[in-house]
Amino acid sequence: IPQILNVPKQQVQTDDNEAMIPLVGEGIEVMSVYFFMGDKPLLWRGPMLGKMLDHFFHGVKWADGTEVVIIDLPPGTGDVTIDVQRMLPQTKVLVVTTPHVNASVVAFKAGTGSIELGHEIIGVVENMSYYVNPVSKAREHIFGEGGGLIVASKLQTDLLAQIPIGQPKREGQFTYENDEENGIIYDRLAKKVIAKLNL
Repeated sequence: IPQILNVPKQQVQTDDNEAMIPLVGEGIEVMSVYFFMGDKPLLWRGPMLGKMLDHFFHGVKWADGTEVVIIDLPPGTGDVTIDVQRMLPQTKVLVVTTPHVNASVVAFKAGTGSIELGHEIIGVVENMSYYVNPVSKAREHIFGEGGGLIVASKLQTDLLAQIPIGQPKREGQFTYENDEENGIIYDRLAKKVIAKLNL
């Protein structure tokens, strides 16, 4: 996430109450283990991950008036999902899958697990849905198709977006401009999510 939002690894500062001050990228406050571990793999067991989440929720000086906190969870189910439910029982979940049927199985299990924990599924996003051939302009489904619809149907929710494979026009950037195809798709997705959150 810090790389996507172009936030370089740097030392996290604290305020007078020892609360960590989040870094900012693309106008969004960010807190990540990347700031502490860099490119080293995070080989922690469940209890340590739970403590980290607790510290990020209660030990960070988020901006006053913050209404939404987005948590990027690893694929599938596990201790982290359960910890999130314990700390934030009213969590709403956006399930992400790829179009391949095998990937949809994992995404469906993750969604089902969230429902069993009492979370609300607000929709499904299908990433890497297709590739737009630059010559023919045709959509080519190089990773298969249908996974997003399968997950949305099984979870009885909406397929909110199908995002094609691509990269931003700006060199070295990971976010899209508003006039790029993927930027337009992401903007539409954001508006749908905001509507579902009743903000």
